Amino acid sequence: MLVSSMQRRTFLSIAGAMGLGAASSQLKHYYLRHERELLQLAKQLRGDYAGALILEATAAAHMPQILVVPALESAEMSRYCSLLEMDRRNRLSHHGRHVTSGCSPVFELRTYRAAPAKQLVSANIKPIYQSNQTYLIPFASLFAREQAWSEFGACEAEVSSISIFKPAA
Repeated sequence: MLVSSMQRRTFLSIAGAMGLGAASSQLKHYYLRHERELLQLAKQLRGDYAGALILEATAAAHMPQILVVPALESAEMSRYCSLLEMDRRNRLSHHGRHVTSGCSPVFELRTYRAAPAKQLVSANIKPIYQSNQTYLIPFASLFAREQAWSEFGACEAEVSSISIFKPAA
């Protein structure tokens, strides 16, 4: 893998030169080698991607991982970005340590083999990002996620991958 053989700073400068830092509607995955890199990279990405959601994987095939959801022109996306920024600021103490709250928002990234858009809409599950058969779905908490999927029931479409993310610190 090219990324693993170079330092993150080198990769980010090459990515910027290639135009990968430019605004687009594609999700950007950053696969890291060490958890200690998360905070620094999240801070860097907040500066590089104004208005984007910066998410940290809590359950995914590759850990640690950061997902950048580009700033999309939608009222729903703007609302979630504002709420998450307020939540992030509320969780930080004066010395940069996290203050845990009772529940925090989670995002589920699901990829299907066949798109289940009609079933999701009928179950009142509202993705804030959709591309091909990939959906990013916000939930108020893990409990809300479990409740939504149990109410949704069995889906005819086959899921090829599921990852869970939380707002990056």
